[in-house]
Amino acid sequence: MNLQENRKLLFTPCTTRAHFKSWIIHFLKIDFPDCIVVEDESNSSPLDAAWEYYDRILRNDLAGSSKVMTYANRGGFKTLSAAVLETMALLHTTRNIGHMAAIEAQSKKSASYIKDFFRRPVLKDFVVGDNSREIKLVRFAHKKTGEILNDTEFSALTLAQQQEYHRRDNYLKIVVCTMAGANSDHVEFFVIDEVDVVPKQNIAAYHQAQNIPDPRDGMLPLTLLTSTRKSRTGLVQHEIDESDRTKLKIKHWNLIDVTHACEPARHKPDEPKQEYYINDDQVRHITKDQFDGLSPGEQKGWYTKEGFAGCKNCRIFAACKGRLATNQTSKSPMLKPISFAIEKFQQAPSPDFITTEYLCRKPDASGLVFPRLSEDLHKKTANQMAAMVLAEDEVKNYTKTSLIQLLMSKGARFYTGMDFGFTHPFAIVTIATFGQYVFVLDCYSQPGLELDDQTANSEYIKLMFNNPRVYADPAYPGSIKTFSKRGFRMIDWEKKPFSVKAGIEIIRSLLMSGRGKTRLFFLSEDSGVSDKLWKNLKKYKLVVTNDGLPTEEPDGTDDDEADALRYVIMNVLGSKGALKEDTRTALTVEAHAAPESKHPNSQQNWMTDLIRRETGSMSGSSSGTTVSGTTVKKNRFVWDG
Repeated sequence: MNLQENRKLLFTPCTTRAHFKSWIIHFLKIDFPDCIVVEDESNSSPLDAAWEYYDRILRNDLAGSSKVMTYANRGGFKTLSAAVLETMALLHTTRNIGHMAAIEAQSKKSASYIKDFFRRPVLKDFVVGDNSREIKLVRFAHKKTGEILNDTEFSALTLAQQQEYHRRDNYLKIVVCTMAGANSDHVEFFVIDEVDVVPKQNIAAYHQAQNIPDPRDGMLPLTLLTSTRKSRTGLVQHEIDESDRTKLKIKHWNLIDVTHACEPARHKPDEPKQEYYINDDQVRHITKDQFDGLSPGEQKGWYTKEGFAGCKNCRIFAACKGRLATNQTSKSPMLKPISFAIEKFQQAPSPDFITTEYLCRKPDASGLVFPRLSEDLHKKTANQMAAMVLAEDEVKNYTKTSLIQLLMSKGARFYTGMDFGFTHPFAIVTIATFGQYVFVLDCYSQPGLELDDQTANSEYIKLMFNNPRVYADPAYPGSIKTFSKRGFRMIDWEKKPFSVKAGIEIIRSLLMSGRGKTRLFFLSEDSGVSDKLWKNLKKYKLVVTNDGLPTEEPDGTDDDEADALRYVIMNVLGSKGALKEDTRTALTVEAHAAPESKHPNSQQNWMTDLIRRETGSMSGSSSGTTVSGTTVKKNRFVWDG
């Protein structure tokens, strides 16, 4: 192949996946893995993700889905595939490209990939300038013959000859995720690499960088995010959680997908297959005899899977499940040896590390304030909560309103926690206690509210929950006083040393006691509970040290709803989750102004009704109802029922 033929091939866009693959092998000497092995968990491969994005860029098919994300295992060729895609976009389109790296070290790695590509024969002829973080390409194509010239060759032509050529130029810039980097030039293709390692102090820059992609000359912009998903609280998980709203398209694969096929000598296909038991949380497998030796409690969480005879002692079978013997069709020399995957599993510090870093199944729960928070276990519908209250297996047709009415009729108690804020959300969370259960029924959260708006927007809890006791952040006495004057039953309480940790521990004990009992449940049909409180509790994390180790202090990011819940829980329930006695009897009479009446007994009747309601003995009219065995206190006054 002569020089001009090679140049023409270099700048010819790829129209098929096979053409795309052969182009990369020919010019970049890279043969990506191109097979999905774990079909029930992964949805792409390094080659397939790059091809899909390339094809869409080429066809300008980006309307409605201009943001995509690739996440995979460590060493899964995410950054390399992004660099290949960027290189081909530079050569086959006129798009300008921005590459944002999470940290300085990552920017150097990304730059090294792309720089190496453009040092290769043929490609290097079209690079102009010498900037460590910028690559500029210039080429000239003959209008009739398609002959390709570089800048030096074009400059040697006469002016008349130069008129016969089209000039095409574009560039790629590499920046670090800082505010300065986030204000870079607008480009038509933007890559953010290793999203989950963006430092906390630069998260604002990460969000600001969303403004960098911009259309030009009819070209719609594409943003590509790449990363390993490292935790439940990181940016990758945030992007996944918000994908329904943002329409983010996600491609992912794991270590098994990029591992070499299992040779027959390893899995022994000629011998009889065996039944194994797998535990996904522990990422390990055992034989049937070993399973039968477990107690009934220990047997929970295991399921059966048939495997080859050679899988018996293979450390990665719980993840592979024999599929490297049957599904791996890729012949890529870049595939990891099975011995490498086994070593990674053996040296991993925990099963969570394996499932997060290597298998991409779920983010690591370490460092979370409430790691046991479970969608299946702790979120309940109104029907499910009503069934718990009625001690029935199943009920139907309950709504949030009818559930609250049921709880009232059964003598449940209602309490509200309140966290003040302006730039941060003002948040209120209301719970009900019934027997051993604590139901989180309502959450309202909104930033930017003045005090008058806060009180006005909280009025509904008086009607909905019969004016519950409110435990507000005592750091705002002026706000509490205003709420009290406007009829809210604000309860005095004091923050004490270690109260944050103590409150968190009470919530943890309600989520799962030492005996495996769950007592705290969240109403899934309340949008505030489900969309705000629950989401923030799921990502509520502990402060980490510079070494990445979690401390005992919760991070203050997005903690307003969590604080409101903590305020009410820690005041209503004791350290062991028992209902505090003083929450049953303490009254704030000022919050219940007596009704105006000329009847001489109206004041006495009002007080009687109030006492009965507070002690749970009032079912409707006060007539014919007595209160016995209860002492009600208010300041220095004591009433005996």
